[in-house]
Amino acid sequence: MDDLPIQPLPPEWVTSDALPVKGIDLLGLRVPVERIGLTLLAAVTTISPTIRYISLRAWIARQYALAKLPDDWSSFELYAAKIEAAVAVGNLLNNSKTSGLVGLDDAVAKIALASSTVRLEALVQQLATRTYTGPSNALQISWSRDPAIPGLTEERGLPLANAVHELVSHTLFVRQFTKDSTTSDFPKDVLREFGAAFPVQHPVAQERKVLLDALFPPGQIEEIGALSTYRLLLELAKLRGRKVTPDDVFAATVSPPAELSVAYKSCFDGWLWYLTRDVLAVTHEAVMKAVVEELRISDRPRKADELLTSLVRRDAELEQQLQSFLLLPPSSSPLDQPLSELVDLVRNATLSRTGDPARWPGPLQETSIIQAALSAGVGALALLPVAWLLVRERVNSSTTIPETYRVLLSYQGRGRIGLVEIINPVLTSMLAGNLTIRQACFDLANRTVNQHLHVAWSRLQQDPRKDVSALQVDGSSWAADRPFAAGRVASRLREGIGWLAQLGLVDDNGCTQDGIALLDSFQPIPASTASSV
Repeated sequence: MDDLPIQPLPPEWVTSDALPVKGIDLLGLRVPVERIGLTLLAAVTTISPTIRYISLRAWIARQYALAKLPDDWSSFELYAAKIEAAVAVGNLLNNSKTSGLVGLDDAVAKIALASSTVRLEALVQQLATRTYTGPSNALQISWSRDPAIPGLTEERGLPLANAVHELVSHTLFVRQFTKDSTTSDFPKDVLREFGAAFPVQHPVAQERKVLLDALFPPGQIEEIGALSTYRLLLELAKLRGRKVTPDDVFAATVSPPAELSVAYKSCFDGWLWYLTRDVLAVTHEAVMKAVVEELRISDRPRKADELLTSLVRRDAELEQQLQSFLLLPPSSSPLDQPLSELVDLVRNATLSRTGDPARWPGPLQETSIIQAALSAGVGALALLPVAWLLVRERVNSSTTIPETYRVLLSYQGRGRIGLVEIINPVLTSMLAGNLTIRQACFDLANRTVNQHLHVAWSRLQQDPRKDVSALQVDGSSWAADRPFAAGRVASRLREGIGWLAQLGLVDDNGCTQDGIALLDSFQPIPASTASSV
């Protein structure tokens, strides 16, 4: 092990005046997962947790157009900022625990001032009117026109805006602001009345109907594409009889429940390909975290080969992770057995295959590897070759991967550890070279660090003022003075579930009566019933 070369060689690191900054996706492996996720869950984003802001945005666009104000973004932004501030302040005046508000902190500070009035102005740098553009356009409520002022669709946008207007038009704030939108100071009582008329967590009446029609169009699961996950969330909430979570989707993905009322095959298959990329991102990040933590404990630069060698010699920690998945070779020195033995163990653990792509029973699933890696510490080094082999088995088991997912599994493959460009040839090379499991752990851990360094170097080239590297590199030595946080890619499922809760379709007890009625409206009419109608 002492003589193992570092391949590929780490990039030369040049000391600069760049400022260390925090960042996300510091290995560049989350992008393929996110790309797959975009095909599976439409509209909702991690920065659009409150669906009623879509309604508010439509109403703001309507009011601005009716006011015949200048057709430019800066004027529209000033106008929208005041209304958004009125919503935040008004909601908090009615309920100080209101969540999901844009500009919450600044709104709280304004309310705390010893004044009977509040000055309405932008509470955040990025208004909800801008951040909810994507969700609004995806639901065909609005469209982006030059100069970025939203246009409203006749089918959904205008009805939604009109529905909101019916709810708030009687308030003194709306009457005063409509009369003179240059006014900035409003009494708290006026804003309280407005907030009571428009609580952000509860879409109602015709407004709610427009949003439901947008999220739940009629048609078969295969026909509605990225909107099918919303139906799936309702089904799982009904089936589980409790608050549904993203993990419920992932568990159902690797082992689809037979009790579901309709087939969600295309939806489940898409989330399965999501997991195959997510397990790679998570295990590589977990290994990177283990390396960085070891360097921080050392509190000194260490030779890369010496550091990695010391980590892969912590047999107990590595063996524990393999044993938990029944993947530990029967030997007094299991980590020094050929990698081919681990290949056989992984293949045997996935033999009872059904379907295309294949699924199998047992503990060896992407979901369980992800869960283990995030808490494995140094043991994550042993899970990394398992993740590579598991992904290879999952992909090779399918003969009908849709072209969209086939491309995304190797998205920017050489730079993001693609299946075709990196995983398959590297595993083939390791097996041809008769590497041991320990050597494979060493090589993949080294590849992980260099993946991060190449990403950091690439970003530094784009902006020489920012350094996202978690390591300091001096020739063949590594050092670290700040932590690295491993985690999962944001699936947006949590935000999607939040939308369903705000629409009254799910709650802590599962699927509500409204949710069940909506699901029932999608069920195909049985042949015997159809013939009698």
